[in-house]
Amino acid sequence: MASGFIIIKDGRCFSRKSAVYDYIISIVIKELRMNDPDNEFGLWLASLIPGEKDIDIGYGFIRHDTGEELARWLDLGEITEANQLIFWSSLQHFLNRNITDLRSRDESTYELLIILLKMNYLADTGDDPDNLSDWHKGYTEPYTNNRIGPGW
Repeated sequence: MASGFIIIKDGRCFSRKSAVYDYIISIVIKELRMNDPDNEFGLWLASLIPGEKDIDIGYGFIRHDTGEELARWLDLGEITEANQLIFWSSLQHFLNRNITDLRSRDESTYELLIILLKMNYLADTGDDPDNLSDWHKGYTEPYTNNRIGPGW
């Protein structure tokens, strides 16, 4: 059952199990830390996935230190365009660097990354938001204009 949601800027949704959501976010964090361990966007992204002491509740997690309950939900349309670009280029760099290994040993991760990157490409080209979306006729409308993450 889907319990982690990444919403593309046009409203299409990539929804998978919580472990996949956490893995996708952690890929971006690791890519950012390779160049800048204190990257503000990477630090913010780390707050979107559970730490070692946090309590996993499937669709989200509870912070061990504060008791705050957080959903596994990232709407990329709500972060700055600069951070959106960083998010997508980090995933693309990871895929480019690991494509041979992923294809031979972890085909499912390779396929998931391809789907997610293709969803972004389709959004950029103005394609129907239902295409490849895990939500059909249920994409975010109208756009919320919420602003999350650093850089605003």
